[in-house]
Amino acid sequence: MKLGWLIGLGPTVLGCILSSLGMLFMKHSSSTQITLRWLRAAWWLAGFLFLVLLPLPLNMVTFSMTPISVAAPFGGLTILFSLVLARCGVLSVREHISWKQQQAVGLLLLGVVVECVFGPHANKEISLEDVHAVFAHNIPFLVLFVTCMVIIAAHLSSHLLPTHRKPEPASVANVVFLGFTAATCGAFSQLLLKVIAQAVRRQWQGDDQTGEPALYVVIALALTFAPLQLYMLNGALGNTDVVFAVPLYQSLLLTLTMVTGGTFFHEFDELGIATTVGFVCGTFLVVVGLGWLAVATSQQKREVTLLETKRQNSVDRVDTMSLQPTQDNHWTSILD
Repeated sequence: MKLGWLIGLGPTVLGCILSSLGMLFMKHSSSTQITLRWLRAAWWLAGFLFLVLLPLPLNMVTFSMTPISVAAPFGGLTILFSLVLARCGVLSVREHISWKQQQAVGLLLLGVVVECVFGPHANKEISLEDVHAVFAHNIPFLVLFVTCMVIIAAHLSSHLLPTHRKPEPASVANVVFLGFTAATCGAFSQLLLKVIAQAVRRQWQGDDQTGEPALYVVIALALTFAPLQLYMLNGALGNTDVVFAVPLYQSLLLTLTMVTGGTFFHEFDELGIATTVGFVCGTFLVVVGLGWLAVATSQQKREVTLLETKRQNSVDRVDTMSLQPTQDNHWTSILD
């Protein structure tokens, strides 16, 4: 089983690289192709290919062989790859990463590592026949699912508010809600993808799964969550820098994926007191790191805005001084 985990984690690393490139392409599209629709924006389509289509078969292989709580934390590599690409200035995306932002990301990644070490490592399976029982009798998962859906519904309903009451698109609060919604949809998509991958493997082994109604319900739910995840992630990338959007989305995705997988497959049942405390501490570090990153990003935006205002005032002052002699000469010529 351990060897199977190692084999399954190979495609995970490749998927992280592809996902990093995909989000970078989408960010580039939001900066250079803002007037084009998605289906006409070549860079957005390239991002969709690298973020969704290419990693899909890799995730199927990973989830069929590896516990979801073990594979999920390796997505932290996506944060590192994305920040390196953004810092190096690939395409039009070149961003300065302040020291405070680096510290916040470091704390966030530390929390992800702690979650990985102390989180559940069992590779449990649930047959399609038992999927309905999870929603009916698994109280922790049901509470988590309802809570996430309520938060998503509240955020989506904000789009119906009058224009003057809608949150500013580039505000930290709006970006956080976009990132949370995208991460929630992504976590449930990965959970459903694991159920589908296990069903495909059983089908391959000769156990017919096509007659199970739950299979088509799971596929329908996955097809519902995946586009919403992509839409919200595109909004987050378009309204803020990569240095904030990617760690926000990816860390929430990792944490929610482990929590949903742990409750859905009862993987948390194997944790003792010490490992539970360790996992909670790791989650706490992730939350603190995200808060720190949000504050650092907001502070950097204020500093950039203030610097641009001072520069503009300086330019206006120079323009005014350059026009003054011309006006004096004009009145002098009239008096003469």
